[in-house]
Amino acid sequence: WLDFSSHAGQDGLLDIVSRYKASLKNIVIIHGSEDEATSLRDVIVEKLGSDINIYIPKVGDEIVIQ
Repeated sequence: WLDFSSHAGQDGLLDIVSRYKASLKNIVIIHGSEDEATSLRDVIVEKLGSDINIYIPKVGDEIVIQ
């Protein structure tokens, strides 16, 4: 269960991503400034590798989830 109204810092988010790494294919970072989102993306790639697609959409971008 993941409650979307919960708040986690970078360490908490990395813990969640690490726990589900085997089944993750895509991550969408939608909170924080562009620099903060880019920094989080870089940390995820550094810790878990680059085999997960990480998207940082801009305001107004549309992401289709299938």
